[in-house]
Amino acid sequence: MKVPVHQKYTLTVTEASGYFGIGEKWLREYAKTHSGAAFFIGNKWHIFREQLEEYLVALARHEDEEQAQIWGVY
Repeated sequence: MKVPVHQKYTLTVTEASGYFGIGEKWLREYAKTHSGAAFFIGNKWHIFREQLEEYLVALARHEDEEQAQIWGVY
């Protein structure tokens, strides 16, 4: 049974990159620097989809100016 990406609880970096249109390098850095946002199993990061969605919305709305500057969102 294949679960659609938009219904998955966690996404690999490759899945998240395709779904959100964000580079894999950015997503790996996000996973490494945001405690509780992702976890590492074997050789893959697994990112919590809804948490990433909320973070991206907050960045887009500039709700956290410091993070927006760090991540290059203007």
